[in-house]
Amino acid sequence: MTYDGRYIESVTGLEAKKQGELIRFFARLPLIEQVEIYEKKRIVFKNKISQNQLNKDLKTENDFAVFLIAILGIHEIYAARSDRRATDREVLLKELQLEKKIDHFKKNNEGKSAIKGGIIRDRFGEINTMLNKELSYRQVSKYIHDHWHLKISSSYIQISFEREKKRREIEKYNTELILKLIKEKDPI
Repeated sequence: MTYDGRYIESVTGLEAKKQGELIRFFARLPLIEQVEIYEKKRIVFKNKISQNQLNKDLKTENDFAVFLIAILGIHEIYAARSDRRATDREVLLKELQLEKKIDHFKKNNEGKSAIKGGIIRDRFGEINTMLNKELSYRQVSKYIHDHWHLKISSSYIQISFEREKKRREIEKYNTELILKLIKEKDPI
């Protein structure tokens, strides 16, 4: 099957050589960041579709092009770090990556705390609503015990909730950064 390389180049604004560099960059990333790029790809795709910037007949080319744009966003974050122009957000991103590695280790080595952390991540919105209604972490702990039949200490809820809140802030920032990069590459 043949693919339209010029179309991919027009969507991404990247020559074939740069596309190859990005694919090699992607291959060197840790698995968790590769998965994150796939999540960003979905966001980029929705953005491009909503702006009618993709030819619906070229599905494979579209998929590859938005994949490259998502990689480019992460690549530019790495480039900023290597240029020693780290911002507070980039420092937070490094901290989050370390926390992800620690969480992964804990998840594989501790059964119940991984389950409890997962509950807090999965029910983040509900817990956030309770805290916004001025319930204390202790009251949230009691609610979880009474309604979800899981005993989690208030301090563990607080630590896990704040960690998840930070992770979501960074994810939101990364998404905004990628969308900003897309707009710079492809102004409307």
